[in-house]
Amino acid sequence: MRKLKGAAELFRKAAASREDPCAFLEFVMREETNQERIVAAPHQRVILDFVMAHPRCVLRIPADHGKTYTLNALTLFLLGQNTSFRGALIGAEQNIPAKSLKVARDYIESSLELRLVYPHLLKSNRYGDPWTKTAITVDRPRGIKDPTLSAVGFGGSIQGSRVNWAVVDDFLNYENTSTHESRLKYLKWLNNSVFTRLLPGPDTRCVFSNTAWHPKDSGHVLTQMGWPTLVMDILGGIGIFNADDWDHLLLRPEAPGSVRCRLAGSDDGDPLWAQRYDHPDIQKLRDHVLPSEFNRVYMNLCRDDSTSPCKQEYIDTCKELGRGMTLVSSYDGDEPTYTGVDLAVSPGEENDDVSLFTFAIEKTGHRRILDIEAGQWPGPVIVEKIKQKHAAYGSIVTVENNGAQAFIRQFVLNDDVSVPVRAYTTGRSKAHPEHGVQGLFVQLSNGAWRIPCDRKGRVHPIV
Repeated sequence: MRKLKGAAELFRKAAASREDPCAFLEFVMREETNQERIVAAPHQRVILDFVMAHPRCVLRIPADHGKTYTLNALTLFLLGQNTSFRGALIGAEQNIPAKSLKVARDYIESSLELRLVYPHLLKSNRYGDPWTKTAITVDRPRGIKDPTLSAVGFGGSIQGSRVNWAVVDDFLNYENTSTHESRLKYLKWLNNSVFTRLLPGPDTRCVFSNTAWHPKDSGHVLTQMGWPTLVMDILGGIGIFNADDWDHLLLRPEAPGSVRCRLAGSDDGDPLWAQRYDHPDIQKLRDHVLPSEFNRVYMNLCRDDSTSPCKQEYIDTCKELGRGMTLVSSYDGDEPTYTGVDLAVSPGEENDDVSLFTFAIEKTGHRRILDIEAGQWPGPVIVEKIKQKHAAYGSIVTVENNGAQAFIRQFVLNDDVSVPVRAYTTGRSKAHPEHGVQGLFVQLSNGAWRIPCDRKGRVHPIV
């Protein structure tokens, strides 16, 4: 009886795996190192459901979060859905998708669970049907001349005139995104050699998956063209673009009215995949890579340094000037100090942080950052913090004086008239070449700021 129950459970899971790629991932796929069963993480479930809901979509998932393995499961799932269909795996070089094709080939040859799910998914025994590192053909009706699945790199051609689905994974890298010409070249090839090869119809799909490389790389262009896009970061933030009508039970708004999401059941500070990367692990990553690389690889944030008004070299110069320095809790030197207060209490700023930024102007003219504090606080707390900053650093305080923000300055003066609080009204002056944001970039380029960091160049997270 126990054996019968066990067999019935296997057949039940196999049947569910034919309908649901998440069930397929858990039933068929195995850990690469120990061959244990996989338990789909919540973010993997969201990824697969998003892909199945959007025939053409973009994924930007942080590195080492199971993206490629999840797409390998999707490849096998799609192969079994209809053996007459043809698919393509696309990468920057052919050896990249060839690795995923090898996974599919190995599972078809040896997985008992896959055989239970798709008994018909077998290697073709017909003469001339390829079963190689770059193309495989499964048992299927006669008369189909092209391979079932091909691995193609940039510059190659998809065998045959049309495919039913394509998975474009790890197509972008530093070399092909570093210049406008290379970005355009790779995007044109995608359009001419992949997208135009997709058959029309409701079963046709294309997934473009890559970490961010450049604000104008192929993935970002597809998003701008309207492709539904799912973006995740290692700290648990999730963004959904061009898919306003799509929702998921495993997602919740990051804050009331926010367009960003987090996994349901997680706290605001929980990482995306805490079982693999908890906060100490994430800090180790921060310690061993440049901030710009951490942002790109794990936060899917990228910048165009060639056109940016504030270049990475400016930041690096100012960090070098602040090497070995730290933020301080008080200051009693004889150099003038200032605290700038950026408020977030006007309508539309409910989800923004209030920031208090304190610095000293040294006799050499360098600006040394002494303290930064940010958070979401009610008015009375903001008033108290302004008073504390003046007491700790002897600073002159400058507060924005825009609309609803003016009352903060008044409250400080009513509470303690001795606190030197000055009002500053932003507006057109934000773009002033000397006193506005651009002027700050000029100061950074001239090495006028000391950004505190340790001997390895690591900064406090709030910096």
